Amino acid sequence: MIFLRLIWVLMIMLSFSCCNNKKYTHETIGDTMVDRKNFNENTNNVFLNHIYTILDENTYEEIKKSEFLKNTFCQCQEHTCAGVDENDSGTNLSWTGLYLIGEHTFIELFGQKDQSKLQAVQVGNIGLKFSVDREEDLEKILETFKQKFAANVFDGLYKRTADNEAVPFFYYVCEANMFPQIDLTIMAYHHDCLKKTGITQEDYNKKYEKLFNRTSASARSTSMESLFYFDKNKLFKDIEEITLLVSNDIKTKLVEQLLLLGYTCQETEGCVICHGPSIIFTLKSSENQECKLLKLYMSLNYAVSGIQTYKLGSCTITLEHKIATWVFD
Repeated sequence: MIFLRLIWVLMIMLSFSCCNNKKYTHETIGDTMVDRKNFNENTNNVFLNHIYTILDENTYEEIKKSEFLKNTFCQCQEHTCAGVDENDSGTNLSWTGLYLIGEHTFIELFGQKDQSKLQAVQVGNIGLKFSVDREEDLEKILETFKQKFAANVFDGLYKRTADNEAVPFFYYVCEANMFPQIDLTIMAYHHDCLKKTGITQEDYNKKYEKLFNRTSASARSTSMESLFYFDKNKLFKDIEEITLLVSNDIKTKLVEQLLLLGYTCQETEGCVICHGPSIIFTLKSSENQECKLLKLYMSLNYAVSGIQTYKLGSCTITLEHKIATWVFD
């Protein structure tokens, strides 16, 4: 893992050295300043939880039926999620996607044929989902976002449906200025589930074992609490770097929000690189208003021999040593 990190850091340092760099700060983004003391105390350890994107239908189906992904690369399964947004008049939500499970992060993929239905339940073209360990951390981030974005900030409690019962799952905070191009949400898993349901931990685990696989619900120990689990005997370990194609307007807004979450951002020639805990974002400028997921770099649980390439619809996955590169065309 240290070896992989050195490679990524060296690549980024080389890109910095070939151009004049601009380091983004709160003073260089936007006109409304936030409480800097509040910012410094409240935005540590905002981890990437998962990323989602919408694919053309052929690519979605190719990924869905790939024996390599299911048998060798990771836990991969199509699943329909159902739940209730308590802060949206109890609206019932439902969506179907492919889930690729890593140790601390996961990938969620949707088919284009369901795009209108997905947008109806606030699924954007690209989703960046972050998590924090405690509800109190999320409340402080909510205060910080409200200082900066005022009426465009939304928060609430999402419940998952299990055995026809709505079970508290996570609190969320989001800012809607980038939607539907990008959906950036910060979550805190609900730590009061047992009190809400009035049952013991043992009974809860038995009753909702298909919903919650672990008793711990921390930002780094909980990736996808559903029918899936992390399989260390398969290749995929975690998402390490995400490359996005974004319009200048979306890039400015995204950098602004990442700064508020404690990430550092620096402009290089044609892109902005943002560093957070255990994740790197590379933001490339689009000549039009298109926003698109371009590439994922992923760490692997074990090294592969040689260079292996797998074509899945319009996507290509390349494996080399302990790195996987997933390119979305």
